[in-house]
This record gives sequence, structure tokens and C-alpha cells, in this order.
Amino acid sequence: MWHHAWGERMIGGENYVSPPHLAWGVFTGMAVTEGMSREELARRVDVPWCKGDLWFVQKVVGVLSE
Repeated sequence: MWHHAWGERMIGGENYVSPPHLAWGVFTGMAVTEGMSREELARRVDVPWCKGDLWFVQKVVGVLSE
């Protein structure tokens, strides 16, 4: 679900869209719990929303620090 930012929300609540920080949290959780290699994580990093997209930068840093 991490790649569905701004899509219909898959986790309960009253909000009906998935904001970028939810996608980042799911990506980070997947990286920690699944024990994926750097290559596997790199394939799951999405594209940045704009220049300087903090959520994208944090995902890339997570892959590089793996």
C-alpha cells in the first residue's frame, strides 16, 4: 500500500485519502520487518512528488543506510 499515496485509503479512519507520510510509514515498516536487501528496497522506492520531496529523500536514505 505504500505506493498509493493520495489514493483511496486502505486503513480505517475518517480520512478518505492516504497522505504521503502514511506511505512513508508503511515503506519504513516494510523495510524493518521484512528484512529486505538494499536492491529489493530500491525497487520499491516511488518517484518524488516534486523537487526536494522530503518523503522521497527519506526513503532513499533508508535504502542507502540499509
